[in-house]
Amino acid sequence: MRKLVWFSLGFGAACCLCAYVLTGSARIALAVAGGVLTIFAAIAGRKYTWFRRVAAILFGLAMGMGWFTLYDGFYLSAAGAMDGKTANAVIRASDYSYETAYGIGVDGTVQLDGKPYRLRAYLDLDETLEPGDVISGQFRFRATTPKENRTYHAGNGIFLLAYQVDEVSVSPHAGAPWRDLPARLRHRIQEILQDCIPKDAAPFAKALLLGDTTGLSYGVDTSLKISGIRHVAAVSGLHVSILFALLTAVTFRKRFLTALVGFPTLLLFAAVAGFTPSVSRSCIMCALMLAALLLNKEYDGPAALAFAAVVMLTRNPLVITSVGFQLSVASVAGIYLFAPGIRKWLGSLFPDGKGKGVRPTLICWFTASVSVTLSAMIFTTPLSAWYFGTVSLVGVVTNLLTLWVISFIFYGLAAVSLVGAFWTAGAMILGKIVAWPIRYVLFMAKTLAGFPLAAVYTRSPYITVWLAAVYALLLVFLLSRSRRPGVLLCCATLGLCLALLASWAEPMLDG
Repeated sequence: MRKLVWFSLGFGAACCLCAYVLTGSARIALAVAGGVLTIFAAIAGRKYTWFRRVAAILFGLAMGMGWFTLYDGFYLSAAGAMDGKTANAVIRASDYSYETAYGIGVDGTVQLDGKPYRLRAYLDLDETLEPGDVISGQFRFRATTPKENRTYHAGNGIFLLAYQVDEVSVSPHAGAPWRDLPARLRHRIQEILQDCIPKDAAPFAKALLLGDTTGLSYGVDTSLKISGIRHVAAVSGLHVSILFALLTAVTFRKRFLTALVGFPTLLLFAAVAGFTPSVSRSCIMCALMLAALLLNKEYDGPAALAFAAVVMLTRNPLVITSVGFQLSVASVAGIYLFAPGIRKWLGSLFPDGKGKGVRPTLICWFTASVSVTLSAMIFTTPLSAWYFGTVSLVGVVTNLLTLWVISFIFYGLAAVSLVGAFWTAGAMILGKIVAWPIRYVLFMAKTLAGFPLAAVYTRSPYITVWLAAVYALLLVFLLSRSRRPGVLLCCATLGLCLALLASWAEPMLDG
C-alpha cells in the first residue's frame, strides 16, 4: 500500500504544476515523458529497490498530467468559454443566500453543454433565497479556471461567478428534494445555535460545529490566528476525529454496528459541513478506518491519506489550489512523519513517565499533545506564512491549554442542536452551560494573542530569512546521523532573536 503514497506524491505534483504553471502542450509532453521514464524506472527497479519508488512517483506524475489535461479539456473548457460573456441563464440555488454589500450572494448550479457547474451568483435582490429556488435572467460570467489565473473559488468546486445584469425572476422551490436536505439541516442547526447559545459564544459555536465563520468578529478571528488555534473554527480532521470517537463509544466498539452507523453519519456530517476539502479528506480517511475495522484489517494511515488525496484530486484536480486542502493534508502528513520521533524525544526527557499513576498519565498526555501539535506545524507553518503572513510562536501553548476542552464543546453543541429541534427551553439551558468552555477558549486565545511576540510576521524580510534558515537546518537535521533536537531548537531560537533584533534596528539605522 505504501506504493500508493509515492503515486499520490506524483499525482499531486502534476495537479499543482498544471494548476499554477503548465498549459496545453506542455502538460501533454510532460505526461508522455513521465510515462516513458516510468518504464525505465520500473525496469531499473528489478535491481535497485529505490527505483520502484521513483517509478511510482513518475507514474503518478504521468497520470496526474493526463487526467488534468482531460478534465480541463472536456469539463472546464465550457466554464472557461463563458469568461467575460453576458448571457441568459437559469441558476438553481443549492444553499441559502447571504447578504453582501450590494445585495445578496448565493451558491448554485447552472447547466452548460448539458453538464452541471457550480457557481456563485451575486444578485441585486432583497429577498432571501432557499435551496431549490430557480433564478432566471441575464448574467455576466467570470470563470475561475486556471486559464484565467483565478483558482481561489475553483479549489472549492466553484468554477463560475455570475453577476446580475438585468431584472431576474425567482421561482420558489417546490418540495424539498433529498439533495437540499443537508443545506436545510445546516440552516436549521445555525438557527438553533443562534437562539440557544448566548450571543457572545454563538458565533464561535457555529464556527466550531459547522465551519460557519461569517459571524466571527475581526478581533476574535485575529486572536485565533495569532494564538495558533484558528483551525478549530474550520471543520477539519479534529472535528471528525471527535465525531468518530463518539461513534465508537455509542456503538460499544462493535465492528458491524460501528460500520452500520458510522458510514451514513460521516456522509451526513460531510454534507452538512458543505463537503469542504478538509472535512472531505478526514471523512474519507475515517471511512477507510471503518472499512478496515469491518474487514478486520490493519489500518494504514499514510496510505489512507494518499488514497483520500487522490480521490479528491480525481474528483476536482483544482482542489490542489485550496488552502484548506493544503493545510489539511500537510498537517496529517507532518503528524505521520514526525510525531513518533518527537514524542520519543520528549519521553526521554521524563524518565519517570512510564507506569501507572497521575504523574505518568499527565506526562503521557503532555508528550502526546505537544508531539502532535509540533509535527502538524512542521508542514503547515510555511503555508500559513505564505498565505496569511503570520507565524504563531504561542501555538503549542495555546493548543495545549485549549484542545482538551474542544471535544466537550463539540459534544455539547451537538446536544444543543438535537434537543433544540424538540425543546427550545432545554436547549437554552444546555447552551448556557456550553457557553462557559467556549468563553474559556476565547479568553485563552485573546490572552495569549496579546502577549509580546505571540506571533511574527513575514512582511519583515528578516523573519522570512529566519524561517527559511530554520527549515534548512531541519533538513540537515533529518539527513544527519547524529541528531540533537536541543541543538536545533537553540539554533532556531538564536536565529529568531537575531531576526527580531535586525527588524527592530533597521528603522533607526535608516533614520
